[in-house]
Amino acid sequence: TLKILSECEDLEPMRLNLYKMRYAEITGSEFDWSCLEYYFSQNEHLDTCYGDVLYFAVKYGVNFDNIARIFDSDNTEAYLNSMTIDKNELRNVLNTRIDEDMQDCDVSACIIFIKLLRYFMLNEDTDKNIGLNFFARYAQIGFEYISLILNMDNLDENSAYVLPKNIREMYLSSFALVELSDGNYAAASEYLDKISEFCPEFKVLYNIVYALNVKNMICTLVKGGNLASAKELINQYTELYGSDEDIDEIKDMV
Repeated sequence: TLKILSECEDLEPMRLNLYKMRYAEITGSEFDWSCLEYYFSQNEHLDTCYGDVLYFAVKYGVNFDNIARIFDSDNTEAYLNSMTIDKNELRNVLNTRIDEDMQDCDVSACIIFIKLLRYFMLNEDTDKNIGLNFFARYAQIGFEYISLILNMDNLDENSAYVLPKNIREMYLSSFALVELSDGNYAAASEYLDKISEFCPEFKVLYNIVYALNVKNMICTLVKGGNLASAKELINQYTELYGSDEDIDEIKDMV
């Protein structure tokens, strides 16, 4: 059916190109992806039925500023829900571009990427390392964004509670990122726990970082020769999170 639709020249160009791209992606056939430029020549936001175009644009190197220009950030989840391609594929290609290509994009135009990062980093199916990588970029871009719209001189952790939830979330996330970058997992998990009080979905990240904190505590106990306490903490960890490669190695040491 998709092959037939991709060859139906009677369809309007935007729809026809969409079917052609879907068919090429599924079959792995050669395709001129420059046809993506057609969508980015539009002056209005794309309809939410074009979620797959968002995936193709990220995968095939369209500039992030251009992507943000034609996709309506208020409908981010609608674009995701319209995708026929597995959303995890978008997560994976986004991860390959996140560090380099987001570095120089126009922050004021990247609300959609803040929302995409948030969607994937709080998804329990996302790999923990990818989730933390997305969180780092989310916190960085989020802080830069709120710096554009707020007077940061009069803002601190206490006054942040008067901010709208989404802005408060980004602001406190920036503090969590600083602690996380310094390896202060306990302090980072405290900030994430604070965010979880008004954004319960952040428990996903809190659990990841809290687990890192427990592992850090176990390693400290082992290095200090306090093996009995280390074993007890290992048991508590495995009850909460199960075993993993790091914990198995520590078990062998004790």
